[in-house]
Amino acid sequence: MEIFANHAHLWPEGTYQGIKGGLGNLLRIMDKCGISKAVVFAPLDGELGDSGDRKRNEWLLNEIKEHRDRLVPFANIAVTHPLAHQEAQWAAESGFKGIKLHPSASKFNILDERATGFYEEAQKQKLILDFHTGVHCDNRIKDFHPLNFDELSYMFPNLTMIFEHVGGFCFFYDMLAVLQNGKKPGGENKLYAGLTSILSRNRQKEWYLGTEKIGELIWQLGVDQLIYGLDFPWNQEEHIMQDFAIFDRMDISADDREKIFGGNLRKLLFSGK
Repeated sequence: MEIFANHAHLWPEGTYQGIKGGLGNLLRIMDKCGISKAVVFAPLDGELGDSGDRKRNEWLLNEIKEHRDRLVPFANIAVTHPLAHQEAQWAAESGFKGIKLHPSASKFNILDERATGFYEEAQKQKLILDFHTGVHCDNRIKDFHPLNFDELSYMFPNLTMIFEHVGGFCFFYDMLAVLQNGKKPGGENKLYAGLTSILSRNRQKEWYLGTEKIGELIWQLGVDQLIYGLDFPWNQEEHIMQDFAIFDRMDISADDREKIFGGNLRKLLFSGK
């Protein structure tokens, strides 16, 4: 099985909390874990200093330019900035496939009217929006409550979104409701569940779901909306291999595993949808 994983944060070595988030470490871990390709995110606010969106995104493109056969770039954009729509257009024209958004860490309300132009442009450019979901960073819950994504999906019906951590421990069923409600009978998927950092009960309790909740996702949704994510560098080689071992013990067919570990992501990014 060729693994194509989502959700790898990237920044220069040693520039953020002393964590090894650099390119060399990512490629080493990918090789060790048998991962052929990965989606990489531009640094979020503060991870590359006060550099601004464009510089963070340009840094990522330059950093991975010799590895574009293995690494697919997602930008980072401040969605409420007056020029956010222009940045989204630039990102699409520059080769980014999507945009990583973290409402809690970046302190914005996902339904802020100032973000309307950004969402419109992202939808127009067919950029995938990859959202962190779940409690994080002592932010106001009303700004990122998962049920608001249902409203966002209603307002922008052709906007493709991945919901990382599937709402986490606190909001799993709210996020499941959004994913269920967003299913288009006979149509293509627009909403996806990001299976990222959800299997470590002790290390990541805020987002822990465990195998039982994954089973419920498959029971309710099937597997076509499920995408595995690394959460590098927060997860290193041993954590990723633990994830793989847990999935190996689950009653999931080989075909369904292939979809979760790359098939769905590959189709989403490269089918032209």
